Amino acid sequence: MTISDFDGYPLDGLTPTIKVLAKYIHETNKSPLPMCAVSALAGCTLATQGLIKVKWRDAPPSPVGMIFIVEALSGERKTANDQIALREHRVFDKRQSKFEADDAKEHARRKAVWDAKRRSLLRSIGQGAAKDADTKQLEDRLEDHDKLQPVQRRRPRMLISDITAPAVARHLRETYRYAGLVSDEGGVILSSGALSNPAMINSIWDSGDGVTDRMGRGRTEVYGASLTVYLQVQPGVLEQFLNRQGQLTHASGNSSRWLYTNPPSKQGTRFISPYVDPYLDTAESYHLRIRQLLAKYDCDEYPSQKIKEFSFSARRLLEWFSDAVEKELAEGGRFYFMRGAAAKAPENCARLAAIMHEFEGDAGEIGAPVVLGAIKIVAWHLNQYRTRFAPLTQMERDILDLEESIFKHHHRWMQTNGQVKGAELARYAPKRLRQVDKLLDIVLELAIRGRLQVWDESGGSWSVNLHYWIPNHAPAPRPEELEFGVRFLYHPQRERILRRVWQAKAAKGHPQDTNGKSWLWPGCELPRL
Repeated sequence: MTISDFDGYPLDGLTPTIKVLAKYIHETNKSPLPMCAVSALAGCTLATQGLIKVKWRDAPPSPVGMIFIVEALSGERKTANDQIALREHRVFDKRQSKFEADDAKEHARRKAVWDAKRRSLLRSIGQGAAKDADTKQLEDRLEDHDKLQPVQRRRPRMLISDITAPAVARHLRETYRYAGLVSDEGGVILSSGALSNPAMINSIWDSGDGVTDRMGRGRTEVYGASLTVYLQVQPGVLEQFLNRQGQLTHASGNSSRWLYTNPPSKQGTRFISPYVDPYLDTAESYHLRIRQLLAKYDCDEYPSQKIKEFSFSARRLLEWFSDAVEKELAEGGRFYFMRGAAAKAPENCARLAAIMHEFEGDAGEIGAPVVLGAIKIVAWHLNQYRTRFAPLTQMERDILDLEESIFKHHHRWMQTNGQVKGAELARYAPKRLRQVDKLLDIVLELAIRGRLQVWDESGGSWSVNLHYWIPNHAPAPRPEELEFGVRFLYHPQRERILRRVWQAKAAKGHPQDTNGKSWLWPGCELPRL
């Protein structure tokens, strides 16, 4: 199995410094790799969104705010991941909070002096008017004085939470125009109503401008803002939110802007290693870069935003990705039932490429290698979204059910180092999948995807090697004997099985086949640079 397969997270799509942090979090907390990578990307986005915009089409530059949604069980170490990835953001916010308190005291002192002078001028004008004297000079002084009214400096805040939708707009309008709606317990934000106005969130995501009206509070207009949303939420809480919203989140197109993931749980496999690699990359290079970027916000005015553009080859690659997605939007296409999310994928790709390019400190135009990495990541999230929110084929549902069953029972086969007879696997499969021939078809699909290995034995029986779930697995047949994880020499249906393997290869492709081709999704070959 390669790291860029349909199920495995495309770690090679991340730029070097971001990849280091994702691997560090993964090794430290034993959390699913996609969660670790999303934490790292969210930290980058929060630090860069006020510094850049991105332009890749004949349209105004776009903000680079992103929406990351991680659906994960309790106990997946969501908080521990964020404590690493967002460490510098919280230190920055804490320091800005102290400065803000000092600013408030200074502002109160200056405002009191200003008010006293204004009252004195008004009193003098009033006294002059009472005596029918000329007060023009005093009125001019009052006008000049009003122009000098003290204004408290706006201090940036990277992270906000537990806030309503109108309060989000007021924060972006009155406090600071760049912010992150972040929580490792996403239920807090979902229950607070922060996403209850998806139209406003969509508008800010699209252009940085948004409007909200609230009875009793009037109209709040936001311009030039950028908002990143990063929520980690438990499955039941997300489902409750979607039900409560009456599918408004989907119907409004808000969920179409998500980079969504629901990675398989690692609980039950997170054993503490007795040996720690002394050469393991640390997170310090990532944190150093975060500090450098956050320092640019610590100024009297908003930082100036650079416009990130793409080289000719990078732009062509983005256009290719856009066309590849567009083909799948037609009836019968892979993304027909999730056309909104698929249509937003090229924009998410452009934003992610700009973020990674800026984070690495690269000058000039965004190059094709960074775009290629962003395409891999966004396509992976697109496949995750499809699994969660779009209708699946019967085979895809069967695969998910069998994988869930294997994960639930894999501990039974640790004594055999992951080698399991087909009949034994059928005993613990979902009831409707226990017919051995039907189960074999599903197992073949899992083998093609790199999740297990399957081979036959004389007599017509077959066995599997659960190497994905049990890393310390027993050796299977020699690698040169396996074709996409499959070897059948004696089975009575050998010809049908091999034909199925090659049909699957031709129809769906493979993440990386023997010819070195890579695939974003079945049938979509990734171009080579």
